[in-house]
Amino acid sequence: YCILCSDFMNKRDGREHTRIRARLRDNFTCQECGKVRLPNTGVRMLDIHHLNGMCGKNSLDYDRIENIGTLITLCHKCHFNRHDFNG
Repeated sequence: YCILCSDFMNKRDGREHTRIRARLRDNFTCQECGKVRLPNTGVRMLDIHHLNGMCGKNSLDYDRIENIGTLITLCHKCHFNRHDFNG
């Protein structure tokens, strides 16, 4: 647990709290390519991917702490590549 993360965590609750906990668990590291993105550094945060296929608006009810095992941290590029956005 780091100082950068503690301030960031204190400002979050509910859905976002669960997503931050997943990033913390994964050491703010993309689980695909290894890219690291710490909070409060001015760079885009890493995405959270739902292993159960519930990404996007369908995932709102699944971002609960009891479902954290179905979430992984990915950079935007790796997250994009996990989905079929080309039709």
